[in-house]
Amino acid sequence: MKSKLLVILFLCAFQSGIVAQLNDYKYIIVPKRFDAFKVVNEFQSSTLIKYLLVQEGFNVIYDDAMPDDLIRNRCLGLITKVKDESSLLWTKASIQMIDCNGQIIFESVEGKSKEKEFQKGYTEALKEACASFKGMNYTYTPKTPTQGAEPLVISFKNDVKSLESDKEVINSGQSSATSQTGENSEPVKEQPRFTVEGEVFYAQPTESGLDLLDSDSRLKYILEETSVKDVYLINHEGTKGIVFKKDDKWFVEYKVNDNRVKEEMQIKF
Repeated sequence: MKSKLLVILFLCAFQSGIVAQLNDYKYIIVPKRFDAFKVVNEFQSSTLIKYLLVQEGFNVIYDDAMPDDLIRNRCLGLITKVKDESSLLWTKASIQMIDCNGQIIFESVEGKSKEKEFQKGYTEALKEACASFKGMNYTYTPKTPTQGAEPLVISFKNDVKSLESDKEVINSGQSSATSQTGENSEPVKEQPRFTVEGEVFYAQPTESGLDLLDSDSRLKYILEETSVKDVYLINHEGTKGIVFKKDDKWFVEYKVNDNRVKEEMQIKF
């Protein structure tokens, strides 16, 4: 009897720890196409998982409809992954929650089904897997500065600090230029803009992301892919930023001094 009580107390504490971890994240990101499947929303996997998680109180979004704060700070969300270990006789699937560093924060129980029809089999297995989220009473609780390190922006990591250092150098340069007088005074060099009105870029896929070419097939920018779909890192002449797709349009966002600049980019594939 005493051992059973200890097991129950351990399970309760374990469940509370999981819920506390999930409460650290503002969004749950559901891909329109899971890596485990061949086509978008195959077997209604994406819509089913999103629906079931919303029923449990989670703030669930699709990977192609991320809000601005999540685009800037990828660590606000967990991305869902379907782990498919189906065999000839069984459909088996579990759901993993993965953070911006690729760490598995939570993994559900493995849902199983003996249904021969794939649609019914995956529906039953995914519903059983999602039962792990029942009763969690999720509530987003933002981390305070004392609860952990400062959030990282997408996969910039230490580049965020580099951006701040670059900003200080630029500001220092501006102060020096302002203090100079006479003929030797030089204007402050402005950071380059990424786009010119009417300019069109042509995307060419590479192993690490995309090359953007101009109308004369000259290389203009190199985009480095991230773990988030349609989000890339860009670094041109010391100016760092991100290129992302939102509402079927492409944008580049970067900092000039203390100001955040967002420009639309015309990109064709």
